Amino acid sequence: MNPAKEKRMSSATLPLTVTAERTAAPFRLGHRPALDGLRGIAILLVYFYHLGGLLFGSRSAFVTNGFLGVDVFFVLSGFLITTLLLEEWNREGEISLRNFYWRRFCRLIPALAFFLLTVVIVSTFTLSQDDASGVRRSALHALFYSTNWITAYRFGLVAEPLGHMWSLAMEEQFYLLWPTLLVFLLRRKASRRIIAGITVTAIVIICLHRMALTASDVWVHRIYSGPDTRADSLLVGCLVSMVLVWGIMPATRIFRITLSILVIVAVLVIGTYLSDFISGWSLASHGFTSFALAVGAVILYLMHSQPRILTLALEPRALVWLGRRSYGVYLWHVPALLVLRAAPGPAWVRALIATMLLVGIAALSFHFIEQPFLKLKEQFSKLPTLR
Repeated sequence: MNPAKEKRMSSATLPLTVTAERTAAPFRLGHRPALDGLRGIAILLVYFYHLGGLLFGSRSAFVTNGFLGVDVFFVLSGFLITTLLLEEWNREGEISLRNFYWRRFCRLIPALAFFLLTVVIVSTFTLSQDDASGVRRSALHALFYSTNWITAYRFGLVAEPLGHMWSLAMEEQFYLLWPTLLVFLLRRKASRRIIAGITVTAIVIICLHRMALTASDVWVHRIYSGPDTRADSLLVGCLVSMVLVWGIMPATRIFRITLSILVIVAVLVIGTYLSDFISGWSLASHGFTSFALAVGAVILYLMHSQPRILTLALEPRALVWLGRRSYGVYLWHVPALLVLRAAPGPAWVRALIATMLLVGIAALSFHFIEQPFLKLKEQFSKLPTLR
């Protein structure tokens, strides 16, 4: 067969073919310092939100809705994980779930186990017997990534130092379900339109489900921590990944202008949601989805157009440094603030000490626990795909 004719026939059989796939270079993630900077912003939002509540008595002392930093992490997680999986599929023609889960284990479990062990030991010697027992139970929930279920469905109480473990449970449950579903669809030769359509449908259903629960006046943590009410933020990141990796964007000037306008609107939406202009029913019902879509638009624009102003804003050395250590900062920030809450002295002095303590602990965790296992993860990722 004529090679040119064969190439045309092959292109015609693609499930989804757009101009950008023929004219633009394939998307490759690689290391993006701007994404580390975005992580840095996310952890600062969460930290200052909890700092205001635990040391200053008001969660609005710094950032009113700083808890939305968790949603930034959700969107980033969905985007990064899906991108790595799709790139492996494009490169190898297969995705090794065994390799994937081993890499996740190396990335997450060692630092988490050390953190939980430390919290349990300290609580045993500093708290009452009943309180220490509660911490041990909560540590087991955190280790097995079930804290969000405990909180959302009132299966028990979560000890204060470990309440923030709910978001890690959400992400781990996503890691268990989404790659398996994606591999299943890819192996069954589902078209890109179908996979993207399933993702969009799931986002809409979750948003409508959350709106219905909010209207019925259910317990706030049922909405905030439930896996069935918060997974839309993760799926928005998955959708952004599909758009970039599969090149489902026209390479036209009009589209680039439209995308630029869209990201300006997205930044305004993000700023509005972080303030106290939108809260209560609007935030709990459709706000999480709207905020996630705005963050997704920023990531899409950042990866697609690489705008100099936005890139420079996200790549200051200190912000990138913090973003790379955001996992350790997130793990340790609540216990660090709780320790300093009971200390004497002005709140701002305790806040400064807590921040310095937290940065030091996160740096030690990164260099002596996370980094060695990250190297092991990188070595494992170089192995052939296990089929």
